[in-house]
Amino acid sequence: MTFDEAYAHIAAFWTALQDRITLLPKTDNVCYRDMYRLNVTQCMQMLSHYDDAEGLIVRQGDVGRYVWVWEGVHILFTLDRLGFTDMTADAYRNYISWVGDGENDTVRGKITYKHVTWDNSEGALLMGLAIHLLYAESRERIDEFLPVMMDLLHYIRDRRHLDESGDFYGLYPAGQASDWGEIGRHWTFTDSFIVMGERFFAEMCEKFNLPEAAEV
Repeated sequence: MTFDEAYAHIAAFWTALQDRITLLPKTDNVCYRDMYRLNVTQCMQMLSHYDDAEGLIVRQGDVGRYVWVWEGVHILFTLDRLGFTDMTADAYRNYISWVGDGENDTVRGKITYKHVTWDNSEGALLMGLAIHLLYAESRERIDEFLPVMMDLLHYIRDRRHLDESGDFYGLYPAGQASDWGEIGRHWTFTDSFIVMGERFFAEMCEKFNLPEAAEV
């Protein structure tokens, strides 16, 4: 394949994806529209299939294979809003595979990851899954994702009651919110994702008249 042939092939691939975008900025400014499409393309380029791993994996722009859950869901629910829920569902399934089921020394509802697990991970994934289902409007996918969403919710609920200090000023006891290991209460980072996760989950349950709405 020549350079010109390869260029045409790649251009056709990205043009076909761009044509699927269902939400565009309300402007005739070509620069703004091109920048918008560029950002969408960059989000898509953060989704990868690897030969030695299953599923679609959200990554960051370096040689690293993964990205933190709270960062990954921002890429995914952006694409959900633009009409790519079929694509993002596979990436969410990969994150779901990290959620403990209570077997093999895992904690049910807690995200188990070989690197650092931040305290906002469960709330962030709950938020992302709920937003995804609000846009996907798929009963089949609701049935698939709802059990693990309830596990995430129950883990968050139970974690809130673990406080060793005797003082409790946030939704969570002191924990880790970054790579650097500092332990503390992170209200605008950890707690905010819990609130958003539960809020969008409640909205999703109400929209689809799910019996779980009362508990959520």
